This record gives sequence, structure tokens and C-alpha cells, in this order.
Amino acid sequence: MKEGDTSDVVATLRHAAKAIGMTKIAEETELSRPSLYKALSEGSKPQFSTLMKVVKAVVGEIQIAPASIDILKKTPTIVEVLCAGEGTRTPTP
Repeated sequence: MKEGDTSDVVATLRHAAKAIGMTKIAEETELSRPSLYKALSEGSKPQFSTLMKVVKAVVGEIQIAPASIDILKKTPTIVEVLCAGEGTRTPTP
């Protein structure tokens, strides 16, 4: 992923939100469904605050820690992390 390129993050959040249910995510983020779809659409450039609302709705809170070689070997993919918060299976793109 290139610096400043959020397309992978937006795509992952879109798949996770669809797996959980866009209506549920819209309610939890206090965004309208059309606004949520627009923010997570391909090629969109959503505001950071919107992304964080969706992340919190999908997984609760995220924790950021410095990475080390040992941590990287054990770290699940972002899709696995996002879907684990709701107990859903990993969505297929």
C-alpha cells in the first residue's frame, strides 16, 4: 500500500460492513445508509473521522502498537481482525 493511499483500507471496511450489515453499521455510526455507501465506494476519499466511525462500529476500538518481527509473524490480516469483532466469517471480495 502506498503512503496516503487508503483504497485497500476502504475496500476492507466496505467488505466487513457488508458482511455485518450496512443498516447496522449506519445506525452505529449515525451516518445515513447512502452516506455510508458513498464513503465506502470504490475510489472514494472519505474523511478520517468517517473511517474511524466505521472501524469502531466494525471492531469496537483499535489498538496501535509498534511492530516487531515476532509480532508481525503472529498478526492476522486486517480483514480477519475486522471480522473477528462481530464473529462473522471473513468476507470474500
